[in-house]
Amino acid sequence: MLKMPWIQGASSVLSETADQLRKLLGEVKKGVQVDMVDAHVERTLVEGRHVQKRTALGQPRLVATLSSPGLKPRLPVYLPDTLAKDLPAIRRFPVRLIGELRPRADQGETSPAAVRAIALGRVVG
Repeated sequence: MLKMPWIQGASSVLSETADQLRKLLGEVKKGVQVDMVDAHVERTLVEGRHVQKRTALGQPRLVATLSSPGLKPRLPVYLPDTLAKDLPAIRRFPVRLIGELRPRADQGETSPAAVRAIALGRVVG
């Protein structure tokens, strides 16, 4: 399903489908557990490097979220799309970021601000 051309950028369709699947599995007394399905879907998305992408700030970008204790809501971070193959295949990891704070760039964002990443480094150890 992820390889179908209409699905690119259609995260709401995937979210609705996943919610329906969770509901159906929750009604079944025996069989597959919802947590197992969630873990499999997450693993498939991470291994396939299916990340959010959108044109923002005049260029194609990868969309990440920046979270920190006490930071509500999470800030969207726009990374150059050329980093898609260089980022680790891990859903969450600590980073150090140098970025430019901008007003939100997308109607769907809940944060009033966004960050255009200038430099990103992964924290190891």
